[in-house]
Amino acid sequence: MNEKAVFPASAATPRIAEDFARLLFQELACRRRQRLDDSYLQLKYVPGFFSARGVLNHLAIHAYAARLSPLLAEIRRRPSPRLLDAGAGCGSEAILAALSGAHVTGIDLVPFRTAYAGSRVPFFQEVGQCRLPLRFLTANAITHLRETPGYDLIWVNEAISHIHPAEAFLAAAYQGLLPGGLLIISDANALNPVARWRAARIRGGRKWYVHRQCALLDDTPHDEVAEERLFSCRSLPRLLRENGFRVRRIEMHGFLGSFFLPPSWQAKPRLARALSGIQQGITRIPLVRDFGSSMTVIAEKSGGS
Repeated sequence: MNEKAVFPASAATPRIAEDFARLLFQELACRRRQRLDDSYLQLKYVPGFFSARGVLNHLAIHAYAARLSPLLAEIRRRPSPRLLDAGAGCGSEAILAALSGAHVTGIDLVPFRTAYAGSRVPFFQEVGQCRLPLRFLTANAITHLRETPGYDLIWVNEAISHIHPAEAFLAAAYQGLLPGGLLIISDANALNPVARWRAARIRGGRKWYVHRQCALLDDTPHDEVAEERLFSCRSLPRLLRENGFRVRRIEMHGFLGSFFLPPSWQAKPRLARALSGIQQGITRIPLVRDFGSSMTVIAEKSGGS
């Protein structure tokens, strides 16, 4: 663990997630004062993590903490690990990983997203009173991993359903990791009917498809993305094993999600903790656990290759 990390190793993941959500709200206020674009963050976090007045959605933050837990645990366990955030989007998890002690590269296909993520770094460097070991690149994940190996950790949050082809990405991830390195994938679970319904709404139909996202500066051909290609908690581990990974564990989430509960309930800390405890209990029930709305799969590159 990096001793200069803003979030100490002793802090529980739910507390880190709550503190980070408060920082996100402060960042929004700061961007408004500086007349910087805050539309991307508004779309992503209001009202998902907090209301316009800053009231936290504790249930959503507990769910976020459950997703983050394997990533933060590995960052703490390793001395200043080299981490790739593949499909970093607006950069939140890359920033959190850097605040937690990792040396982070965040990549995305869309230049606007990487530029936006980069514009956020000064705020968090001021919070941490240090220069964060963090960079954002406009790049294709498959090409980047083939050309820039040596990562300890690869984090893929809500992106495996878009990276195309996913099979080529997993092979490149295995190549790009050091022996003992981990690939941590968190995404929707295709066995869950609500997740399938949401995906169908986004793509406008039942079947996933491929489209061109943008042309990269180096004009490489790997600039196509999949539109909501969902994997399940059964199919994704199988695909990982086919590409040489050892699947350490599969964590399931989202049995009592915010989709069904009124906002006033979600803002109550004690109720959020109780509901999170119920969800943890559900994950121990065979068969039922496979139908969680989301999953986190932790896979290891073993051996010396």
